[in-house]
Amino acid sequence: MSKLLRADLSVLFRSKLFYGMIFLCILLPTVTNLEVYLSEPGAPLLAPSETLTMFLCMLVGNFIGGLALVLISAEFTSGEIRNKLIMGHKRSDIFFSWIIVYSVEMLIAIIVFFGVFLVSGAIIGYDMSVCNIGDMLMNMLVITVMFFGNSLALSILITVILPDPKAFIIFYVLYEALAVPGILLYEMYPDSIIVKIINRCFALSYLSLEDRTLIVGFDEPWFTIACSLAFGLVLMTIAKLRFDRKDLK
Repeated sequence: MSKLLRADLSVLFRSKLFYGMIFLCILLPTVTNLEVYLSEPGAPLLAPSETLTMFLCMLVGNFIGGLALVLISAEFTSGEIRNKLIMGHKRSDIFFSWIIVYSVEMLIAIIVFFGVFLVSGAIIGYDMSVCNIGDMLMNMLVITVMFFGNSLALSILITVILPDPKAFIIFYVLYEALAVPGILLYEMYPDSIIVKIINRCFALSYLSLEDRTLIVGFDEPWFTIACSLAFGLVLMTIAKLRFDRKDLK
């Protein structure tokens, strides 16, 4: 397992797409802070929190899932997975190595995004005294789990079913489309606990909730974490069962 992890991490860190993702995770929060500061001089650092959350859920989630999909698909098309099996690695080890490696990718992306958001805000001149670190850390945790349950789990499932880099289009459409039912249901039944559970399973539809988690303040974060994690584990379980039965000849 350790050899697999080292090999998969090496593939990730050698990928130009990975560094392209990091560049975008640096560029987006910097541009967002600069734009808000120029339009609202003297605004506190946390003023663009809703914009930040939208960027994280819509763009960074796509980066994380898309990169995992492309790199794992390359293992199928190049015959790398067959080579791993020939070398004696178990399918379960290969699968869990993907989860670990691309969870590392996810954490790096989120940490870079939040870190650059704070640093660029301080450099630009935001009032840092209003920054609540406890709220920010909780928000990072919620977003991390939502990304695991949405973009990462969904991308691995799609890759196992359709191992082709072009399947990124399918991932992108599904990632965006999963928000629609939750948003429509919330508009019709805003007080329904079932609808809130559904929304808390999907990062984008969660933005439709009036009590959604932002960079400041949060509503029942552990409930959101539990729903997102449960949804992600369901997708991962389906992907694992599909991979175990997949013909790799």
